[in-house]
Amino acid sequence: MRNLRILLFLLPLLLGCATTEDITYLEYRLFNLEERVRKVEKQQRSLSQGLKDLGDQLRGSSSAMQSDLGTLKERMEALEEDQKAKGELLQELLVKLGKLERDLKELKEAKLRTSRPRRELPKTPEELYHLAFDALRQGDYPRASKLFSEFLKRFPEHELADNAQFWLGECFFKQKDYERAILEYEKVLSRYPKGNKVPAAMLKEGLAFLALGDEVTGRYLLQKLIKKYPSSPEAELARQRLKVLSEGR
Repeated sequence: MRNLRILLFLLPLLLGCATTEDITYLEYRLFNLEERVRKVEKQQRSLSQGLKDLGDQLRGSSSAMQSDLGTLKERMEALEEDQKAKGELLQELLVKLGKLERDLKELKEAKLRTSRPRRELPKTPEELYHLAFDALRQGDYPRASKLFSEFLKRFPEHELADNAQFWLGECFFKQKDYERAILEYEKVLSRYPKGNKVPAAMLKEGLAFLALGDEVTGRYLLQKLIKKYPSSPEAELARQRLKVLSEGR
């Protein structure tokens, strides 16, 4: 545009010495030049508008991308929380499943026990007594105690009742249930005072008290045994135990 203005300024000067043909040619050139200038200006305006539109578009795209990134971040955080919650739920379910499996196993075992045909107890006292005594010798103290208790329930006046009562005390003594053993030994003394198991019951009752840490009662029962049945094997065992207790002081 600056060159065009100079040309317009010089045009009157040039016309003073130019021919008609020259003037016509210059006018033609000037017209073409103006057209080119308008086209360039139009292209420039179009380019500027295009650049502006592109800038707006880029800014819009940037905002949209930031919004999308924010949304994506929120979704990722939500997924992480969901995964954590599902992991905790899975762990809880595994614990419950383990408990259910154990409960089911116990139920099956209980059902199996109840479905087993119960062995019929012997009908005679002698058979029942020997069955209980065999369980005692085999170390099956819970079963032996049940059988001896059944014997005493069914045959409390039988000649083997005092023996059964003593062996019932032995079942608990062997299991270190000394308090229960003392109660059963005492029944030998109170219910069968003339039975052949009285000295043994006194000895074992004294030993049970000693095992519980009651040395006073334990000594008393051992001394009572020695005084009442001095010649019995149980009295000799009581003397030996008292000697050990005395030497230990």
